[in-house]
Amino acid sequence: MRRKIWIYAQQQDNRLTAATYQLITHVRTWQQELSVILFEQPQQHLEQQLAGYGVQNVLTYHYQQYLDDVQKATLLAQLVHQYQPDICLFSADDEGRAIAPHVQVLLNVGLTADCVDLKYQDGQLLQYKPSYGDDVICEIIDLRTPQMATVRPGMFIAQRLPNNDAMPNVSDIDTLLLPANHMHLVHEHPLHSQPVDVAQAQRIIAIGRGASDDESVALAKQLAAKLDAVVMTSRPASLLPGFGQAHQIGLTGNTVSPDWLLTLGISGSTQFLAGVKNVHTLVAVNTDAHANILNYADYQFIGDAKQFMQACLTQLG
Repeated sequence: MRRKIWIYAQQQDNRLTAATYQLITHVRTWQQELSVILFEQPQQHLEQQLAGYGVQNVLTYHYQQYLDDVQKATLLAQLVHQYQPDICLFSADDEGRAIAPHVQVLLNVGLTADCVDLKYQDGQLLQYKPSYGDDVICEIIDLRTPQMATVRPGMFIAQRLPNNDAMPNVSDIDTLLLPANHMHLVHEHPLHSQPVDVAQAQRIIAIGRGASDDESVALAKQLAAKLDAVVMTSRPASLLPGFGQAHQIGLTGNTVSPDWLLTLGISGSTQFLAGVKNVHTLVAVNTDAHANILNYADYQFIGDAKQFMQACLTQLG
């Protein structure tokens, strides 16, 4: 008997998020009954964006006014009681991290947050997340139903099924009891995204502790401008002026999948490498010939990062 797996669809700017498609693509390989839960306004029709992704069912709840996180969680809990899914999954972005714990409490079940991988085996959800200072990956199995987890964006690759534009079965939900809204929406002002989302960049220069002096940072920014790349960091270098967690690669930062990644003075810790997925070309620069990052690099340069960048800038003119 196939198990019922739910994915909560998250949206931004009237589009389903990339993380939602990533989760769908990964979970559909388990060959179970896959449903997407969608909260939308009547004019949005976001379910049409799921064509060709292998989703069997979409449960849609239409709302007229702003829903806060507590309302969404309460509605989800009602749906779970009504339909009895076996597994409920969320993307670990701002919305998922806000809603999932509320649902967990309402259902009195477990929740594994910020997973870096999921597997399905013998009818159970195997959840993987970092622990012990991000140096160990733990396998977690919660026997309570539904099994719940949030998954970090960027851990899987989103991909439509080839030669398949099939639409899922769409069911409108109108039997839920909408809880009172404790917030009153006075005015809505969209926040426009930055021109480049660093985590989605296809060309990345990543600086680490070994290239964190002022001159190295300045050279990295010059080289990035020449190569149409963005500058990101390891966890230690994220504390440098002008950087932060939004620029960090790793378990506690972003997961990236660029066409090419140039690392400067980064040793290659487990924490950093967990944030590097499906990189086409990795170039590593390090003064330590035994640095772990070199084991993963397509091209290596053993030497000073400043000299390397200065030589690159000279060649680029």
